Amino acid sequence: MNLRDTRMTLLRPVAEDVTILDVQQQEIEARISQLNAEISEFNESREKELPLIQEVDIKIKELRKMISALNNQQMSLKAAFRKKKDAVKEIDEKISSAEFALVQSAQENASLHSKIVQSPDKLQNAERESMQSFHEKTAILEVYAKGSKKMSKHLKQMQSLQEQVNSAKQVEKDVKFLKVKNNGHCYREINKLMPSSMCEICGEEEETTQHLFFECNLAVWLWSRMGLWCNTVIPLFESVDDLFAWVEHNFADKNRCKIVKVIAVAVLRSLWNYRNELIFNSNRSGKEECFRRFQELSYHWLFNRSRVKMPDLNTWKCNTFSIL
Repeated sequence: MNLRDTRMTLLRPVAEDVTILDVQQQEIEARISQLNAEISEFNESREKELPLIQEVDIKIKELRKMISALNNQQMSLKAAFRKKKDAVKEIDEKISSAEFALVQSAQENASLHSKIVQSPDKLQNAERESMQSFHEKTAILEVYAKGSKKMSKHLKQMQSLQEQVNSAKQVEKDVKFLKVKNNGHCYREINKLMPSSMCEICGEEEETTQHLFFECNLAVWLWSRMGLWCNTVIPLFESVDDLFAWVEHNFADKNRCKIVKVIAVAVLRSLWNYRNELIFNSNRSGKEECFRRFQELSYHWLFNRSRVKMPDLNTWKCNTFSIL
C-alpha cells in the first residue's frame, strides 16, 4: 500500500505536466489556425491589390515616356532658344544702327534748314526727302520692335515648358514613393500627384519653384523668421543657386557655411513637405508649426550627419547663433 501511494505520488506531477502540455498543445493549435487564417486574408488582400500595382506600373511607364518626350522637346527648344538669342542680338544691332541713322538724319535736317535762306527753292524737295527717309527708318524700327516682342513671347513659352518638364520629373518620383507605400488608395493618390497651375499654399500665383520657395507668403515669412533666429538679415532670392551663393559669400568659415546651408535646406524641405501635406492630406498646419518643424529637422540633420558639436534641442530652438 505504501509502495502504491509512493508511485501515485511520483506519477501525479507527471500527470499534471501531461495535462498542462495538452492545454498548451491546444492553444498552439488554435494559434496556428489563427495564423493560417491571417495568412489567407493577407494572400487575398495581396491578390486584390495586384491590379492597383499593375495600374501604377502602367502609369509610371506612361510618365517615363512623357518625360522622355519632354526632354527631347526641351533639347530642341534650347537649340531654338540659342538661335533666337542670336537673332535678338542681330536685331539689337540693327536697331542701334537705325537709331544712329536717325540721329544722322536729324543732323541732315538741321543742315538743310540752315540752307533754306540760301536756297529757298530747294526747301520743298529737301523736306520731302527728309520725311521719306524718316518714315522708312521708322518703319524699320517698328519691324524690329515687333520682332523683339515675338522673341519675348517665345522665351516665356520655353520657360513654361521647362517648368512642365521639372513637374513631370517630380511626379515620377512621387509615384515611385507611393508604390512602395501602397495601402489600397494608390489610384486616388496618383491623381492628386498631377501638378496644378496655382500655388496650393496661397492660391494667388502660379506655382513655380521660385514662387513656392521664395515668393509665397509662407516662404517670405519663414525666411524672415530664419533671419531673426540666426541673427542675420536674409534678402529675397530668385533661385536656390542665389541662396547658396549668398551663404558662401557671407559665411567664410567652413563650419558656419555648412550649418547655414543645412538650415536653408531644412527651410526648403519644410516648405515642400507643407505643400505635399496640404495636397495629399488636406493638412493645413500653422506657420509656427512649420517653423518648429524646420528647426527640429535642421537640428537632427546636424546632430546625426555632421561633426559639429551640438547643444540640446531646446537650446538650439532658443538661439542657433550660439554655435554660429
